[in-house]
Amino acid sequence: MKEYDFWDIDSLLPHRPAARHAPSPSPRPLHPEKLTSEISDGTSVNRSVSISDILKASLPPIKESFLDYSPKSNIVQNAVISDFHGSYSYSNDFSKGAHGIHSRTPSGSADFVPFFSYMPQYSDLNEMQYKRYLWWRECVRKGEYLKTDTSYIYLYIYEIIALDDVISPENSLRMIIDLWGAYRNNHPELDKHLGDWIVDYALIHDMPIPFERLEKVLLQVRTKQQSILFNMYLFDYLFADKTRLNRENILLICELLSNYSPFKGKNYAIEEYKKIFDQIIEPIFEKLFDIGFFSIDGSYIHRSELKVTRPSYLSAVCSAHTKKKSDYHLLSLHFK
Repeated sequence: MKEYDFWDIDSLLPHRPAARHAPSPSPRPLHPEKLTSEISDGTSVNRSVSISDILKASLPPIKESFLDYSPKSNIVQNAVISDFHGSYSYSNDFSKGAHGIHSRTPSGSADFVPFFSYMPQYSDLNEMQYKRYLWWRECVRKGEYLKTDTSYIYLYIYEIIALDDVISPENSLRMIIDLWGAYRNNHPELDKHLGDWIVDYALIHDMPIPFERLEKVLLQVRTKQQSILFNMYLFDYLFADKTRLNRENILLICELLSNYSPFKGKNYAIEEYKKIFDQIIEPIFEKLFDIGFFSIDGSYIHRSELKVTRPSYLSAVCSAHTKKKSDYHLLSLHFK
């Protein structure tokens, strides 16, 4: 078995001989003949493009890539990004569709239609769902976050990741973060993956993570406390500027780095104690900052090295054009 055969999904699928008779039409997949009048490219109201033509579009040849560098991070000491030598045809087909559908605009508004798929792709959408997706995506691009299902959100995020040769990395990361922030309260499933995908995207494109944009999201998330993203947020962002040590971030620090949070102690429920505690907690943390308590080079932090190797964008529909093998050399930091 080759190194990446484990991830070659096509090899795990059973062989199916070619059908002798044309299969009966299914009501679930997209119907090109019905959709051609509903898809506009934004240049002419009469021009239409079938989804089948979009999915047949060719992609530019894959260019071999290799990146070995040291990010500006206290946590990620070194990142080696190389090509992922695996291929699944359904993901490559998705990338073709993403490039073809990116510039399509809806012909008009569309009511909400439920949509569920474990790993959503354009071919999973029926006619009404496809119309809704185009309309919902158009609204999101304008900053209007309409009611939606989680599968629509994942489909759009897969699309953004696939278009790293079309959308600038800065805008792509901003769009993913804004989607997370706008929808995580009603779609908590997003917390499971987006932290890791954001780290992957930023390191693959050698760009800083805009923590000032991500701050409100991370203050609400508690399920990925040991992720690379949270450690970067603490040691690359919060502890770099003591003005960021406000009450909300101090609460997060206590929850992530301590087995006991004074905010959850029984005394904090007493109003008199709570008032005094809230008055002194920020000056205390500012003093700790001044004496170098949060400095990774100081005597208060224990350092150990850690290596993480993983395919990027785990659990996402991602083509060979964008999927990478990532080797991260990290510092694991703990207070003594």
